[in-house]
Amino acid sequence: MGKNRKMSEDISIFRNWVSVEDYEFKILVLTSFLADSNLAYRGNLTTICNWLGIGTNQKNRNKIKESIKKLEEKEYIFCNKEGQTYHISITNKGLKDKRVVKIKKQWLEVIKNYGTTENKVNNSWASMLKALIVIFDKIEQDKQDFDIVSATIITMKELGDEIQKSEQTAGKIINKLVDCDFKDGLTIKKEIIKQKYKDNNGVEKYKTFG
Repeated sequence: MGKNRKMSEDISIFRNWVSVEDYEFKILVLTSFLADSNLAYRGNLTTICNWLGIGTNQKNRNKIKESIKKLEEKEYIFCNKEGQTYHISITNKGLKDKRVVKIKKQWLEVIKNYGTTENKVNNSWASMLKALIVIFDKIEQDKQDFDIVSATIITMKELGDEIQKSEQTAGKIINKLVDCDFKDGLTIKKEIIKQKYKDNNGVEKYKTFG
């Protein structure tokens, strides 16, 4: 008899996924999270809505179908529909980015459930996950330049540009990540960094980052 395949505790998120629209990003993450042994997701629109944490009304169903279509056009996914069941797999193009961030499934569940009651899903989980991916990728990139890196510096303006949000919204998203209890040692900290400089008149002032 064959051995049962052990389900991975991690999912792979490709860095270029951060640049797609939030609904499209959610479909990519869902496919990676729930993929079976054939690396494909199978489910109907109701199941997709429930996992994404949105209502099953026609507006949301149309939004999902539109996002799937856009991802197909970008050649990020292959989708085959049989009756009411969608078979979604991520294409080689969708997996081509060499910058891969490993995210524990537990972390994603913590982010999805942040600030909600039981059986509810946090509406901003896609933006929070995108921010976490950007931070982890930045740390990995910094490791190429420094011997030891356990933290990184990124401004809220830079983060907002990466995840297509305003600087103020990026700050709020980071505050939520700081507040998350990941329960396994992962901790996100936010600090304000001040840098001294002189203006055109030679007067010392400070810039703040964070």
